[in-house]
Amino acid sequence: MSGAATITSVSTTALPIDGGTVSTSAAYRLPEWFGRLRDEDKKLFSARRRAMELIKAAPSVNAGARAVAKEFGGVKGFTAKRLYGLYQAWQKHGEDDRLLVNLAKYPWLRDQLNGGEARRETKLSPAFIEYVGGLFLANKRSMADAWRELVRRWKATWVTDEKLPGVMPDGGAGSARDWWRLRDVSVLRMERCPETLPDGWSRSNLQRLVMAWCAITPAEIALARRGTAAMRAELPTIHNSREGVEFGEHLFADDLHHDFEVIVHGVTPPNQRPLEVGIIDYASGVYGPFVLQPTLPLEDGKRRMLGWDCLKYVFASWLELNGVPLDWPIHLHVENGTATVDPDEARIWHAMSGGIINVCWTQMQGKYCLAWDEKRVGNFRGKACLEGVWSLHHNYEAALPGYVGRNRENCPAGLQGQQREALALLKWAATQPPEVVARMRLPLLTWDEFVPLRMDIVAEINARHDHALEGFERVTKWRPQGVETASWRPMKELESLPSSARQFIETKTFVESPLERRERLRARGRWVACPSSWLAIILAFRAEPMTVQKGTILIRRGRHRYWYMAESRAEMLSAGIEDGKTYLVTFNPHSMRCCHILSERGEYLATWQQRGHRRGDRESLAKSFAHRIGMQREVEEKVERLLIASGSAVDVELRREANAALGAPSGRMDLLSGRPARGADETISAPTPSEDNGAVESQGGVELETPEPLTGEPTNGRSWPRSSILPSRSCGEAISRVGSADASEDDPLLTNDRSPSRMLSSGQLPPDGSGTGQFAAAAICAAEKRMRRALAATETAEAARRQRQEKRIKALSAALEDY
Repeated sequence: MSGAATITSVSTTALPIDGGTVSTSAAYRLPEWFGRLRDEDKKLFSARRRAMELIKAAPSVNAGARAVAKEFGGVKGFTAKRLYGLYQAWQKHGEDDRLLVNLAKYPWLRDQLNGGEARRETKLSPAFIEYVGGLFLANKRSMADAWRELVRRWKATWVTDEKLPGVMPDGGAGSARDWWRLRDVSVLRMERCPETLPDGWSRSNLQRLVMAWCAITPAEIALARRGTAAMRAELPTIHNSREGVEFGEHLFADDLHHDFEVIVHGVTPPNQRPLEVGIIDYASGVYGPFVLQPTLPLEDGKRRMLGWDCLKYVFASWLELNGVPLDWPIHLHVENGTATVDPDEARIWHAMSGGIINVCWTQMQGKYCLAWDEKRVGNFRGKACLEGVWSLHHNYEAALPGYVGRNRENCPAGLQGQQREALALLKWAATQPPEVVARMRLPLLTWDEFVPLRMDIVAEINARHDHALEGFERVTKWRPQGVETASWRPMKELESLPSSARQFIETKTFVESPLERRERLRARGRWVACPSSWLAIILAFRAEPMTVQKGTILIRRGRHRYWYMAESRAEMLSAGIEDGKTYLVTFNPHSMRCCHILSERGEYLATWQQRGHRRGDRESLAKSFAHRIGMQREVEEKVERLLIASGSAVDVELRREANAALGAPSGRMDLLSGRPARGADETISAPTPSEDNGAVESQGGVELETPEPLTGEPTNGRSWPRSSILPSRSCGEAISRVGSADASEDDPLLTNDRSPSRMLSSGQLPPDGSGTGQFAAAAICAAEKRMRRALAATETAEAARRQRQEKRIKALSAALEDY
């Protein structure tokens, strides 16, 4: 073999030959010129090289050639006769691998095989041949034009006496006069250079010598004439693999212009092309989420295309839907055009996530910037997995009306007719009543029709099994035997069927879909929900000043209104948010589930969920009631605690004790509402339409469902535990337990012998109400003691609450440090 070694290749094969088995394990080094071959010639060389090794290891050449030909199945160029002759020539030249290449495509390799005969045939100097080779590459059209340029320069030296390299017989530089001075001095009297050229200067001969000496490859010609992009097409491609890549480890973002037009009402002209920005996961091949937007004409004649903010919305949605991996980082591969990220923002994302989020830009050199060194130009080959899948999306949409083609001249014949018909129908519909317009059918899709159709197409692509994606495994599914309409189910669902029913099923093997691969890869790592502070920082570019009113933030988007509130008033106050003040609020306009609140300096404060409900949605109505009642109780408990601390509750309890002595119903009354109070361990029933505690009446004869619990799961029917944010047993409740029916005999607060119930039962107080002065004095003394003990219990509960809040803050801080 010839040439230096660059790559090591190992071939291990076993073939049956004449009843026996021949096994060969040959390790050989590929020659240095292997990388200059085209991809198809590399495959041919590898197959022939493997065939030579197999024949060499066989007992005889004929037997080896027949066995190899049988293995290749009679492929052209691999018959037994052809392999026998190729092996004989390969052995004759000392196993020279250049014989295994189609030399007609590579003249420079053929000349090297001939031992440099082309160099010995000519008397031209190497300096001159390299000079001509430079002219060949400098000409941007053809080698014939470069040869004419050489002749023009040669004749010009007759006047300018410029020296051309290597034109003299001794290999030195010279002009046309210098060359003719050695050949015929009489010619020097001529004013113009003779037409006769030196020997060997014919166009075909110079072209052959340049290709042999300089070994100019198609990649070098493409680089000199057409640039870097054309050169890359002649170089070996870089093949990546999904093996070992985890879900979410590499995300690729790009924008897409759909190849058809849709009708967008309210703009002129109404026929516009849809635009899209989306993210695909490299490991699973799952595409989404994505953002759709039509092309919108502006007043100045320009068009509103996709903005740089669309990618941030898509990436924030991906984090919100999938979460954050703890076992590997996230690499977001972007371009330098529409779907890109500012380097300063990428640096902030990297710092806030502790190195989990990394933004990578593609370069023309085929490299990735893993830091913030963004380049002015991009390389679409850096995200080939997404660029290549766009063709699949276009194929799924190829049957939709309004296909525009590459340009106006290469569009379908019916496009202009569809556009004119759509414009005429829209002009006519402007004069028709709404019921007529609703039944009208346009030749093009409307925007409202296209959006759900696009979502169905993406769902179908993510769930497809008919693909040849690299690295995907094969899965077996089952369905009832003979039921053609039944869908195929995963094998894990078969375990729930009895063994007697398993004989009536049929199975089939599929290539796993991108969604199935995503679930399998996701289970290999640990995932957590994305912190709300991360989403707030990613979306901070669109923060708007808004005022908090009654603990609510109202966001208006067109005709729609969205209300956002905290889970509780205590959570709102702990975040430092107050009513009447203005804060910076940001949100994802494509997912209005929550909004993020920032301070005036951009510090993250809190994330509030969307509240409110639509008429008829009993589930959201129940949640709204639960949230409202929870906040109402917090306010009541705080006011009650303040009244007790100020001493205002003493007069209330004295009045209730006096009325109880007269035989009036006392019971356990709430200090504010006067309703029966409940203990800390009791539950409060959810409001029903029949109660008057804040519930609304049923509408249209439909009974409203009870609200869902604010915290925890229901413990008993339609009840849930009281909120543990504030002490649920107030001082007023403890005082009002005097004389109640469920008072415990062991309660130290109720064992006073001077209590009204005991005094009445023992006969110390007459039933007619006399002796109330003695009872009033005893009631005041008991009330004062209970007041002191109730205040002590309140302080203990407050200290416990503050301790739990500090532990929660420490846990959150530790979790953020881990991220």
